[in-house]
Amino acid sequence: MKRTCAAMLIAAGLIASGYDAEAQVKIRREKPNSVVRREIKLEPPVEQLEESFGSILNAEQSKGKAKIWLSLRNKDGEPIKALKTHQFTVVETINGVSREVPPSDVTLDDQPIATVLLRDVSQSMGRNDLRYSKQALQAFLGKMSPKDKAELIWFSHHVSIMQPMTADKKRLKSALELPFRQGGTALYDSIVFAINRLKKMNEKGFKRAIVIFTDGKDGASSNSLKEVLKFASSSSTPVFTIGVGNADTAVLSQVAKNSRGLYFRASSTSALETIFSSISHILRGSYVLSYETSAVKGDKVEVEITTSLDDAKRVAQFYGTYTAQ
Repeated sequence: MKRTCAAMLIAAGLIASGYDAEAQVKIRREKPNSVVRREIKLEPPVEQLEESFGSILNAEQSKGKAKIWLSLRNKDGEPIKALKTHQFTVVETINGVSREVPPSDVTLDDQPIATVLLRDVSQSMGRNDLRYSKQALQAFLGKMSPKDKAELIWFSHHVSIMQPMTADKKRLKSALELPFRQGGTALYDSIVFAINRLKKMNEKGFKRAIVIFTDGKDGASSNSLKEVLKFASSSSTPVFTIGVGNADTAVLSQVAKNSRGLYFRASSTSALETIFSSISHILRGSYVLSYETSAVKGDKVEVEITTSLDDAKRVAQFYGTYTAQ
């Protein structure tokens, strides 16, 4: 069962809104296979759930307990909040051996969010691109709760912190007006920089996320793609990547997948506000699912989570992997 931790957004409404989402949550119609999912076989066949979508945001394990952060939203992007523990099933696979594990607890995560917003301001960004990305960031900041924090980082041939992490919306919005220099595109360096920034901040009591917007391909970094993917894989922070124009789709998809984030392909910069709004809803509406695990340090753990909505005929299935610590 080789799956990725990033989820596939399949809602048709998202595509109609002006962007494609490339990730991996799957809402399935077919019956589960007899080896991995025989304990959760459903009859009659599962109805495809087209009006909802979701993702696994993060996963961690410590001292025999695993925690999975996941998000499930309706067609309007609003979080589904009424789900209870008995509506979730977990199948855990360690070293090829699968077992069904009852969740010990499922709660709606209401922690505040600490987000690093990484914006491409390189020469390839035209006047309209810069204007639309600014408007999208303003909308994202407007959705922050009073306890949420954000940091603004711009990059071209070098990386600049425009506003360090703060909950002060006035300071954040003022930073959007600061002048900046345009140059080449140091995409890889900016990703590594942002991941390291959040690691060092150690924002306890906060959900953490990185959101990257770019229209180009790397051409000015000292870090290699291999190093970027290594950093993304070792990070406990989901990285949401947004590509427009000639953005390097393969790289942005890999970074999102390796970090348990999501990749969005914007058909135009005018769709950015919709995408940033969707990311805000994803971060806001997450559940924390806990279960007992037999995984030991270094084990590669694969999880399949089944969520039953209203009745057993409508379910969403999520797949993910993590390394036990």
